[in-house]
Amino acid sequence: MGLKSFVKKRQEFNKILNDIKSIKIQGARNIAKAALKAYYILPSKKSKRKLLASRPTEPMMENVLDLAEHENKKTILNHFEEAQEKINKSVFKLIRDKNVVFTHCHSTNVT
Repeated sequence: MGLKSFVKKRQEFNKILNDIKSIKIQGARNIAKAALKAYYILPSKKSKRKLLASRPTEPMMENVLDLAEHENKKTILNHFEEAQEKINKSVFKLIRDKNVVFTHCHSTNVT
């Protein structure tokens, strides 16, 4: 990788890192996907540590980054979709039209 390419990748990684840290990116799923993207831009133990430090209370990001060390990106992203489909099937059995649902935080799954 040439120096220009590395600098560009570092800038892209740092933008995602800062967006996670500054809470510009919200929701466990969105954070995990952004961290995954950043990790694959610069895949290293150091990158993983920086990403985890950006939002230390985000367990989904930690799980996804652990998977990223030995799974490909497509497999991990497919898991997000499959998990959402399973959640939807279960929830649609519980929630009916005109039900009111209270939530306590932002959640990609809820929205």
